Amino acid sequence: MYNLVMMPVAERAYNKLDSKMKERVKEQIEIIEQNPFSHGTKALVRDKAHYYRRVGQLRIIFTINTSEQICNIIAISRRDKAYR
Repeated sequence: MYNLVMMPVAERAYNKLDSKMKERVKEQIEIIEQNPFSHGTKALVRDKAHYYRRVGQLRIIFTINTSEQICNIIAISRRDKAYR
């Protein structure tokens, strides 16, 4: 099991979501916490150190530190803005 650290930008984005989408994002965050390399996790093409998971039109962007077992959730944003 990995420890999660949510960056302030990601936390603000999460708090702005409606309750239904919050629940869907929370489920994916729990999957990341259990096993960040599970099915559905993909590396960003331009930056292999960052990973993402899809939640509808949203993307959860995060990094993984395997030696310390920490996942940093960097951003939660819409697909059209996530990769900028």
